[in-house]
Amino acid sequence: MRFLKDTDGYVLVLTLLFLPVFLGMAVLVIDISRGNNAHSDLQAAADALALAGAVELDGGSDAITRARAAMENVDNTVHFLGNDANNMQTVLEYEDVADNEFTVIFLRDIPPNDHDPIDQAWVDANFTTDGTDAEYVYVSARSEDLYSIFSSVLKPLIRTVPVRANAVAMSQSAVCDVPPLFICNPFEGEGITDLQTAFSNGLLHGRILKLHAKQNQNDPAGPGNFGFLQTNGTSSAADIRDFFAGARNPTCYESDTVDTKPGYATSIATGFNIRFDLYDAPYKNAQDVYGPAYNVRKGYEPGTGNFCRKQELVDPSTADFMGFPDNGTMGSPTNGAGGVLVGSPNDYGTFTTPAGPGTWDEWDISTYWSVNHPSNPTGHTVVESTFDHLGLQPSRYDVYRHEIETELASANNLVAENSTGGETGYPKCSDPDNNLDHVPAYDPADPSAPTGTKDRRVIIAAIVNCLANPFNGQATLPVNSYASIFMVRPIEKSSNNGKGNQDEDATLREGGTIDVEFVDITGFGGNGTLDTFIRAESILVR
Repeated sequence: MRFLKDTDGYVLVLTLLFLPVFLGMAVLVIDISRGNNAHSDLQAAADALALAGAVELDGGSDAITRARAAMENVDNTVHFLGNDANNMQTVLEYEDVADNEFTVIFLRDIPPNDHDPIDQAWVDANFTTDGTDAEYVYVSARSEDLYSIFSSVLKPLIRTVPVRANAVAMSQSAVCDVPPLFICNPFEGEGITDLQTAFSNGLLHGRILKLHAKQNQNDPAGPGNFGFLQTNGTSSAADIRDFFAGARNPTCYESDTVDTKPGYATSIATGFNIRFDLYDAPYKNAQDVYGPAYNVRKGYEPGTGNFCRKQELVDPSTADFMGFPDNGTMGSPTNGAGGVLVGSPNDYGTFTTPAGPGTWDEWDISTYWSVNHPSNPTGHTVVESTFDHLGLQPSRYDVYRHEIETELASANNLVAENSTGGETGYPKCSDPDNNLDHVPAYDPADPSAPTGTKDRRVIIAAIVNCLANPFNGQATLPVNSYASIFMVRPIEKSSNNGKGNQDEDATLREGGTIDVEFVDITGFGGNGTLDTFIRAESILVR
């Protein structure tokens, strides 16, 4: 009876009874921790792969190919899947082969609600193999199963537990610190909507575009029209004009859509022309606020002997003064807006890849050079063309940059040199004493140049397909691409032999044009010079 009542040693008995439970719980906690760590590693691997691929989804025809190549350069590891030191770390590498640890699918769209799964039915309806359609990259990652210590103790339960992670990413970019300008794709009527390919093939090189505002407010915009974009805060006509003069636009524009501003695209001439060292009201005393470009040669004959007074743009055939001339042939684009002209190839409308010099109706580079650089009338032969690999002559922008870079690098003062009529490329009007002390001693296209001193004759514009997206007034439009464009000459006023009058709005509405030339374009076909203005990134959306 005493034995039955004896309580000595009961703790040991309870401990022995519950020890297996404690050990099992400890092993289970270890398994859960290993599973969490493994899932975190696998999720990080899926995220990294999706982000690497999504950044290449820029709408190019080879976007998927580039995305897969980028993902193949990503290595990841998953830890704690195995049960011994030899297999505790698993290296994951993506390859576009069957049975790879990663399943990669490119999608046109994803469900609008995050709670809705991307199941097989959705994939079947939205997957794409066309790089121009791919908006999202979906990654499903599954490595080796987690070896469960807890399950292995409790045979015959399942010893391994599957671990899987999914990620969805997309490309997103914004264009900042640019004027609020959009251009209706001048070549849309010719079927050229893939501007990246057209640009890389040289189809846009050296072709002047004479862009025009809408002539009738009630008409839809057409190829070659230009207009304004919405801006944050105030967007009065005076504000828009200031943005074109050089004031900082506080708005960043999305890479895929833009919002247009209703109303006539007018009243910008005086702001635009400041970049050419022309200071008209209300900017007559704004030389210290908005500076000109480094090289402002424009083919102007002085009025009353003063280059800074109201003056006319001399006809390009005039021997003593010459700005950049038009192409040998100018044509109205198919379905183009009224007043729009485009520098054309000899066989306008074919738009095949140029085969070399002479296949385009090129601009008269030799006459331009001999008039403006009489000390070396054949110097244009050493100007390097951006598309020299296609045998195309230098564009106007190539010549403009050559004049600046040669002057900065040597004593060969191409910007300062007088034309046969006495015009120089220096911005004399912005210096009250005409002593040229304000001329910067750096390359204005250099990204390291001080803020506000970048190349003032290059601006950024959104390109939209206005035929495919007809609109009138305010609208949200898909962006084809963004382009940097070179200001070939000041806005020409259509009345009074180019001199115009004080009514900037009326003269522009009557027929004044913005004359520009493509420099670069966003996307796979561009030269990459727009990176300074574009904030590009890939983001996880799931």
